[in-house]
Amino acid sequence: METRWHSPTVHVTLLLHLLHAATAVEGGICWLRRGEGGRCQGSLLQVGVSMAECCSAHGPGRAWSGLDASPESLFRWKLSGGATPCVPCSRGSCDRVECGPDQRCRVGRNGAPRCLCAPPCPPATRAGPVCASSGRTFRDECALLRARCRGQRGLSVQYPGPCMRSCAAVPCPGASVCLLDQSSTAHCVSCSLRPCAATTMTTTTTEVPPRSTLCGNDGVTYPGVCHLRRATCQRGRSIGVAHHGPCQDRPSCADTRCGPGRRCLWDSEARRPHCVLCPEAPCSTAATRHGPDERAAVCASDNVTYPSACAMREAACARGVYLEPRAPGFCGPTVEYDLEDLEDEVDDEDNGDGGGGDDYASEMGDDLIEAWESTQRLDPQITASERSNGRDSRQGRIR
Repeated sequence: METRWHSPTVHVTLLLHLLHAATAVEGGICWLRRGEGGRCQGSLLQVGVSMAECCSAHGPGRAWSGLDASPESLFRWKLSGGATPCVPCSRGSCDRVECGPDQRCRVGRNGAPRCLCAPPCPPATRAGPVCASSGRTFRDECALLRARCRGQRGLSVQYPGPCMRSCAAVPCPGASVCLLDQSSTAHCVSCSLRPCAATTMTTTTTEVPPRSTLCGNDGVTYPGVCHLRRATCQRGRSIGVAHHGPCQDRPSCADTRCGPGRRCLWDSEARRPHCVLCPEAPCSTAATRHGPDERAAVCASDNVTYPSACAMREAACARGVYLEPRAPGFCGPTVEYDLEDLEDEVDDEDNGDGGGGDDYASEMGDDLIEAWESTQRLDPQITASERSNGRDSRQGRIR
């Protein structure tokens, strides 16, 4: 009887074929190499990627095919020795690399093409520091535009000059006014002076429908979001929502009603409960290139630096104790370095371009008005126009 020996490599290769054939592939395919006859050959390094992503991640010598492939096609290509058409990741070439809006292809020092953010920056955008809607100071508007290109889509210029910790000298544009958030960072917002619905403000539960009543962080009961907005504008500082429903004379979490997904945490300093949206999934502590929640260090009320506002809430929920941001960045005096900005400056020096910048990307700007977004979810009677006014520009959002 003839004995047949099967190489383990054959079994592994067939297994890989079957795994790749299990699901349909969308987007381009990154291959090990471009062989004779112009075919993409060798292992499938990555699927569902652009040419720039393929060449940047795997370097020169690799190859990319831009055709979508069915599981059957992938299996056939692997057996027949490759796929066409096939584009090599040539050293020093940006040919056929398609970059996104406000981006352009540059060849990096490793010889691989890379899409870099390069928005139009006329001289006016380099006139000096600006304060962004996130509460971070950029060295100029051009740096802000580059950060927005990298993924911080909500970024906008609030006012010229560095972000201030006081409203005394903040030049808010147009009809917007200056308000301070919980960390005493100044923001320009649009305050509506329209009269609120005819509802009497009270600190009891007898005159206000519980459905729209809000307990502010100042211990005052507000009939609804409109009244809280007006009080915030009149005070010039964010109030925020402790919980929905009226404030209690002797508050506790036992008699505090929180909305869906929120948990009651006790504020030992103010001696009142707060309803907090606890993270559903663990917060990442890795400082990734993109992902604002990963890079937004915050100094909390317990004088501990957390890598993000999400991480602060995660710690608060784990301990059952209310924490709030006291200042953006690290607790105590520090010097901040923007790693992505430095990387881009090195690339730009290699390619003869100007430097870049990156947003602090913290949630501190978003924390400016929990009253305007969290309360809109609690008060179903808010009109569409009120919602529009409440979210108007990170020039116009109060939290």
